[in-house]
Amino acid sequence: MPRLYVIVIFYMPLFKNKYRIESIRLPKWDYASEGMYFVTVCTKHRSSFFGHIENGQMKFSALGQTAYDYWRQIPFHFDNAALDEFVVMPNHLHGIIVLENILKPVSLSVIIGSFKSAVTKMANHKFPHLRFAWLPRFHDHIIRDDKDLNRIRQYIQNNSLKWDIDKENPKNLPT
Repeated sequence: MPRLYVIVIFYMPLFKNKYRIESIRLPKWDYASEGMYFVTVCTKHRSSFFGHIENGQMKFSALGQTAYDYWRQIPFHFDNAALDEFVVMPNHLHGIIVLENILKPVSLSVIIGSFKSAVTKMANHKFPHLRFAWLPRFHDHIIRDDKDLNRIRQYIQNNSLKWDIDKENPKNLPT
């Protein structure tokens, strides 16, 4: 019996005559709207630029300390942003950003883009030999309720304790 092959072609809109990757953001959600957002930002190739974990504690490199300090400064640069729990790990950062309604709110993407840009500029200036880079995107999760918030806070607080089994640990990535 002859085999029937079906070819499925997905339409991908073009940008400047090139294919582009669709956004992973929730469609039709205003990411400048009031809410709490759990964010994960990773370094390119999951390289451990920010330090290492020793006995369940993060030991910052100079660049890791910078990433930590720059994250803490987010509320000083964006009037509608406040920080909740966060942790800088060897190759990524988890944090909860709280956006409040004000007259001219700034979106989550602008905040994360600004943070990543500031860390990158400093890294390229002070540590050009590192060839530091971020993954182009970031992961976000809209926190829906107190149960969700408490679960995420617990995850962030325990992140360095579970580094040995963390999926972001280069030792645990598929080869």
